[in-house]
Amino acid sequence: MKPEELARLSIDQQLKDAGWTVVERNAFNPQDSAVAVCEELLQDNNRADYLLVLYGKAVGVIEAKRKGVDLRSPAVIAQAERYTHMLRPQFPCWESPLPFIFISNGQEILAKDAYLSDNTSFVPVLRFPRPYELCSRVSAINNKVFNEFQLLPPLERKGLRECQYEAITSFEASLKCGHRRALLVQATVAGKTRTACAIVHRLVKYSSSVRRVLFLVDRSNLAQAALLAFNTFEDEQHVPVFVNSLGVATLSESAQFNDVNTVLVSTIQLLYFIIGGALSDETCSNFDEDMSKVDSCGCEAAIDDSFDSAPIILPNNIQLRPDYFDLIIIDECHRSIYTKWRPVLEYFANHAIMLGLTATPIAETMEFFHNNVVSQYSFVQSVVDGINVPPVVYRIDTQLTRSGGQILAGETIHLGSHVFGNEQVKRAVTPVFYQGRDVQHSRAIMVPAQIYAVLQEYKNVVFTKLYPEREPNFAFLPKTLIFTQNERHAKLVEEICRDVFAVPASDQSFVQRITFKAGNSFARINAFRLQTACRIAITVTLISTGTDIPAVEILLFLTDIHSQVLYQQMKGRGVRYISDDSLREVTPNAEHKDHFVIIDAVGVTKSDKLVPQVVNNGTKRAYKSLEQVLEELSRGLLSDDNMMLLAQKICTLSNRGDKDELLELKKVAPLLDLSRLGQEIFTSLEQQLIPPFINSNEDNIERKALLSVLLTNVRARRKLIEISHGYFKLLPQQHDSVVLSGFMPNESEVRLKMLDKTLKQLADDEPLFQAYKDDALQMSDMSFKQLNRVQRILLQHDPFFEVSRLWADCAALYMSITEADADRVVDCSVTYGAKVVVALTSKNELQAVTNIVPLLRFMFHHSTRLESWAQPVRFERLFQLWCNNNCSKFPMANEDLSLYRTLALQIVTGGALVNLQSLYAVNHLLCWHLPKHFREQSDLASSVFQSLSACLIWEK
Repeated sequence: MKPEELARLSIDQQLKDAGWTVVERNAFNPQDSAVAVCEELLQDNNRADYLLVLYGKAVGVIEAKRKGVDLRSPAVIAQAERYTHMLRPQFPCWESPLPFIFISNGQEILAKDAYLSDNTSFVPVLRFPRPYELCSRVSAINNKVFNEFQLLPPLERKGLRECQYEAITSFEASLKCGHRRALLVQATVAGKTRTACAIVHRLVKYSSSVRRVLFLVDRSNLAQAALLAFNTFEDEQHVPVFVNSLGVATLSESAQFNDVNTVLVSTIQLLYFIIGGALSDETCSNFDEDMSKVDSCGCEAAIDDSFDSAPIILPNNIQLRPDYFDLIIIDECHRSIYTKWRPVLEYFANHAIMLGLTATPIAETMEFFHNNVVSQYSFVQSVVDGINVPPVVYRIDTQLTRSGGQILAGETIHLGSHVFGNEQVKRAVTPVFYQGRDVQHSRAIMVPAQIYAVLQEYKNVVFTKLYPEREPNFAFLPKTLIFTQNERHAKLVEEICRDVFAVPASDQSFVQRITFKAGNSFARINAFRLQTACRIAITVTLISTGTDIPAVEILLFLTDIHSQVLYQQMKGRGVRYISDDSLREVTPNAEHKDHFVIIDAVGVTKSDKLVPQVVNNGTKRAYKSLEQVLEELSRGLLSDDNMMLLAQKICTLSNRGDKDELLELKKVAPLLDLSRLGQEIFTSLEQQLIPPFINSNEDNIERKALLSVLLTNVRARRKLIEISHGYFKLLPQQHDSVVLSGFMPNESEVRLKMLDKTLKQLADDEPLFQAYKDDALQMSDMSFKQLNRVQRILLQHDPFFEVSRLWADCAALYMSITEADADRVVDCSVTYGAKVVVALTSKNELQAVTNIVPLLRFMFHHSTRLESWAQPVRFERLFQLWCNNNCSKFPMANEDLSLYRTLALQIVTGGALVNLQSLYAVNHLLCWHLPKHFREQSDLASSVFQSLSACLIWEK
């Protein structure tokens, strides 16, 4: 290679590193915002080695020389300066002569800046300037309203998964369109944190708008994982950029941004504390403290309980400016940020860009991020790509979980309070029946015999049914994660585990309880992840989400989960693929992990799941517990709302509270009748028998008198709060046995049954869905706009609706059906003749918006063949048929055929086209590339569009 060519290669790379897109003259695209054009023609047939162009106008030149040439030579300098005056008239520029001149041989760079006061000479610089640095110097550019993010260079695919590449480019496209909030939805363990690292690196490197970044989590173990991800993140040259230059640290009272701290990682609780908020007299200055130290209730509540929490109140004197952060990335953003902690985010939102990361968005997530989902990467696709593995379900039913049981008179009961933790041993006076769901949920009833029966059965089948190919060595039991109801339940399960697997008292490794109260959770998680000796982890919700432990092969549910979001996150702990060698390092008797097992001991795979919904235009009435209501009333806040809330709660407790404990309340407060007091409050307020409440400074004598029987009795209030939180009954004398143990049909049947039910309801309410049901669709029903509307409606009914997943469900179900199975298969299947499901494989098929049409026609039984319109064989057959049938009607030159193919692909993936406006709605960039005769003859374009659409999507 010639010295000149070597110099050019070096300069090309340096320009790319600085954020410039290097293109040849004939490849120049005026839509690119920061371009270095090679060999651009100047006047008198001169050529600039590189012409720097910003927002379509020239701003500088680069003169390239081979190694060994004296860059300071008067002749070289004169040549470079002459080129700044020789721009051709048709090439626009910001100023003439061009203000920026660079001379380089690939190893050294000289620069001259017309805006500097001393601009008479060239000075050496270490690198080429970034595009935004030149923009800031040119007043003509600053006077224009430009989006700086348009200067971001194209992203290199190297080192990124396809889903990560698409997520980053889509987010940057969103920024270029001016959106300040965006949501990135990626399947569990698809690499969301690494994606975030790459986003931060690019925005900090190539823009001036992002200098302070906050990576926000709501649990300390997730923060530790984020710190590790940022510290180990490497750029294209394998340089750990955040360690070497940008800097990453944990947020603390003394943490201030400086040259070595670009990224701060924090829990949202700690951020609230840092800005001046109070956390129940608990300090959280130590970042590594257990989350229980910043949880006002001091216990490990279920994640989705936070949706019933009242928003926190911002302090009067906030310690950080609202523009302190430029970018806030919110990890696992499906959780508590939208109600309780939302004020903290909104405080910074006017300035900071907000990026949410989650695998399980809910309606409130969508609302907070303005429905701007920049990337969606499904679990089905992650399995296809080899990132995740699918689940299989193994069911263990016991007599008590299926049918419930009876507490006999005289039987010992360990009765405990959920709120105060006190426990007492009683004997049942009369027989008491309990239901199977009480045992399944494990909150009201805990039966050691049920736990023992399940764990013993698991031990019996793990090497005979679940992994029969493995050496039956319990020292190498598949890594097992057990989900329990609460801390008390976890402790009981831990004891029984040790008993079932005969773990000696000296062995503290085999079984680990990983909860907020169990000790150093980060160390315990690492032990479970990496150590061969640790085989079983027991948790509540601490590692139900966001914790990556690839070697986990079994999830055992000992408590039912009613939150769809939490359940999906819990399942995500088992999906991660791990290489064979890495798996054998921690599980020596394993060969590979091509699936994981859900052991359902409580009906969790069959129970109904709930998803929090947004109401009242995105706002929710703040939830108040009985404890909060009583506290406010005792302080004199005797408003109608508080009194009415009290009446509702005590009336409910009088009917549904524990009868024995209500009798204990009667002993504490003989004159208190909950039902009567509630009715008196209702009557007094509805009939206005008491004076109105103005404020707590008034006497409010009548209101206080009405409530005095309760408010003046502190013991009664405490007992009432205890009853409201409920009790658990530990039943050590009950017996249980296994009645079912075996693999279950996968969840495909359940999801298709739910979809069938939803479609039947929508067909009654929505004319468009009635058209699907009657197979009476019009061309307009298959447009991009209408297809998106159909999917939005379905997402409103099921936030987890996903065409590719349901398509895979159909494949899993119908490809394995036999006539003998017909009586047990879901009722969405009317006949079981020759049904064919063609799996989605190509990228076009997987991303096609149009897939909703064949799926719904299949579900409504109008077709026995489920096949994507973008399926390559189908597409080619129909496109060739169209070409043959229309060769005399439309131009058929090579360039026309190329255009028709592009339009056809747009139709099968994006929906029917009928005119130029419909094409612009789905792909405005394609409109610019239409030939002139198409743009000027709209009738010709419409005829081609409609003809193609009819052929490609109307075939039934």
